[in-house]
Amino acid sequence: KSDYYIMWLSHIKGIGIKKINKLIEYFERAEEIYKAEKSELKAILNEEDALNIVKSAKDGSLEYLVKNLRKAGAEYISMYNDAFPEGLKSIDDITSGIYYKGKLPDKNAVLVGSRRCTDYGKQAALKLSGDLAERGVSIVSGLADGIDSYSHIGALRHKGITIAVMGTSIDRCYPAANISLMEEIIKNDGK
Repeated sequence: KSDYYIMWLSHIKGIGIKKINKLIEYFERAEEIYKAEKSELKAILNEEDALNIVKSAKDGSLEYLVKNLRKAGAEYISMYNDAFPEGLKSIDDITSGIYYKGKLPDKNAVLVGSRRCTDYGKQAALKLSGDLAERGVSIVSGLADGIDSYSHIGALRHKGITIAVMGTSIDRCYPAANISLMEEIIKNDGK
């Protein structure tokens, strides 16, 4: 899968989104970067970056990353994939891709707020996310305590779609107290 080559690139020391963009522009396909010789890579990168890519292509890094992704029951989609969420393409500090479990949304609303919310904040998050979910808007939040959790719960109660964007690795739930909420989101494909 071509997205996996982008995932692999993003894990190489010194290779960030700007360099990945240059590489894709030059090679057109991420798989070609994986197969490239050092001399080809040096046409657009410095010696160290070219060497890091060639070494990584030979050391089993790609296979290791894919194995761990599957072990976690997750998937990866790169920003170059047509199915990558449109709303994420417009952020200033865009990432090369996202890890996810379940399905990706068509349209979404992001709800975030305080971890220590008031009762009013809790009720507002439940109602707002529930109302939006009933109208077909996917609720995206961070699975943290407080407003994030109540936003996910509100969407689930109204049979809407909710997506947890986690600040941890895909195979770890933080806070641990929200593991049942995370499992409910995954089990129901976010619904």
